[in-house]
Amino acid sequence: MLIKIYSFLNIIKDTFKKYPIVILSALINTCCFISLMYLGEYQYENFDNYEQIHEIKHKIKTLGLVSGLGISLFFGIKMASERYGKIVIFHLLGFIFLGFVYYLFRPFQDDSYLSYEQYKSMYYVFIFYFLTHLLVSFIPFLNKNNNDFWNYNKNLFINLSLSSFFTGVFTGGILLGLYMLESLLSFDVPSICYISISGILLLFTNTFIFLIFNRKGLNNLVEEEKYPILLKIFTQYILIPLLIIYTFILYIYGLNILIKWDLPRGFVSSFIFGYSLLGIFTFLLIYPLTKEIKWIKIFFKIFFISLLPILVLLFLAVFVRVFNYGITENRYYVLILALWISMITLYFVFLKNASIKFIPISLFILGILSISTPFFNLFSLSIYSQKKELMKLLKKNNILNNQNKIDFSKKIHYEKIWEINEKFYYLEIRDTLFLKDIFPPISEQNNSFSHYFVENIKSKDKEEKEQNDIFTYKRVINMELIENLKNYDFIGNLYSNYTLDDKYLISFENNQMILSELNKKNQTSYNISSLLKEKTMEQIDLFDNQILHPILHPKKPILLQFSMKEYDFVIVPRQISIKEQNNEIVECELIDDDYNLIFIKKK
Repeated sequence: MLIKIYSFLNIIKDTFKKYPIVILSALINTCCFISLMYLGEYQYENFDNYEQIHEIKHKIKTLGLVSGLGISLFFGIKMASERYGKIVIFHLLGFIFLGFVYYLFRPFQDDSYLSYEQYKSMYYVFIFYFLTHLLVSFIPFLNKNNNDFWNYNKNLFINLSLSSFFTGVFTGGILLGLYMLESLLSFDVPSICYISISGILLLFTNTFIFLIFNRKGLNNLVEEEKYPILLKIFTQYILIPLLIIYTFILYIYGLNILIKWDLPRGFVSSFIFGYSLLGIFTFLLIYPLTKEIKWIKIFFKIFFISLLPILVLLFLAVFVRVFNYGITENRYYVLILALWISMITLYFVFLKNASIKFIPISLFILGILSISTPFFNLFSLSIYSQKKELMKLLKKNNILNNQNKIDFSKKIHYEKIWEINEKFYYLEIRDTLFLKDIFPPISEQNNSFSHYFVENIKSKDKEEKEQNDIFTYKRVINMELIENLKNYDFIGNLYSNYTLDDKYLISFENNQMILSELNKKNQTSYNISSLLKEKTMEQIDLFDNQILHPILHPKKPILLQFSMKEYDFVIVPRQISIKEQNNEIVECELIDDDYNLIFIKKK
């Protein structure tokens, strides 16, 4: 028994020695996650320091995102250094890159509303996480053969699957044990305990188990083994038949389009992407068998050739959307993915000595170009395209004057108002200066271009249309609000249940605050809908010129004060959804938010 324990401790020691920076990244990432959970609870209980805690939370969030990126990045660097040496240089470059990423992620430190910089940062998060994982797949094999590359990725895939399975079972077992303690032995286990344990196991423990499986390094990962029999059965008798079925369905759909001479529907691109990616994934899984089993080699040659007509269908579907509505960030990546699948198809159709390394490397290069190419990156090209589409719509509907500014005396169809307004809404957080150039001087006092346009343009439709617009606003609780509530006791989040004086249970459902007597069926309720509307109307100006549509701010903090039984209640909403019709608020609803708070005092 002691020998086994000693052996296990040696395995842990070897893993720490092999991947110290990867483990440190995982540890920081996990600590950031746990800190965010506990700071959220602490923030509720320490309102005097609310703003300071709020600022700290967003710095921790940024650090957590960057350290999470470091897990895959430094694992890839370790694999590269084992192949090429230069370990210090590679790690130094890794730290410089993470510093640059931290700078890009700074907008996450302010969530008062979703700014364009935050929007860009969310794309950067996804792109960088994706690219670093791609980097791991090929970085040690830039000048090595396909067999080593395939064995390496096959072993990484198996190790990742095993570590995920072990972690999942372990996490489920621990959480079930906690639930049993609560249910059977009446232990009080806070909900944050469940979240914290899940975070530790899924973030740190999962990473550590994965590293244990890879503790022997690159040389062990590239060792050639017999092709797994289960994988052989799965690919030959499940994935390949599915590909054949999908091919027939897509070809029948294509023939149907030719017969009817109709354009493909937009959603067909999703099916083609799924089909193409499944085919490429199957090809990668079964690659070694293409050298041993002749029919598999012939099948995939036919598969890539059969993709060519389907790609024509794909580009037709994509360009129909782009031609009609222009390029946005999402459509940009649809185009990139279509381009990449086309490159892969042509590469394997026309090159005799094609390498499977081309698959991740080409996708990596396209991903880098999509965020770094001047004028043609996803942000620049999307803005340029939407500006062009907007001007095309304005000219087509003849609402521009001789100075290329919008003439609000002209009328257009109601449907076109909202089509044009979508472009304004897209551009007003991306290129305000451009919009100022096409609006008359009076509108420069109103930064909400989309709102101003809808309110001032005239519809030529004979029937009067009902015009509804939904606005939302976020409000950070300020010190003035804290002063106002010093005589109240802070209870917590509005959507949780609380016991009051061991006598009542308070809960909130369907806009109603419910006060129930414990162990009795008696309850009192108060519907806040009318009070919420009244207080919002007092404090909100729908045409607030200071804040960009649809973010509005109250003149003073909105407090919903009411009484039930022997208690006075105050609800402090964080976000409110407003339905406005004909320049009036017709309906208000609380948006579900952890920062909708409740305060109580006894009369």
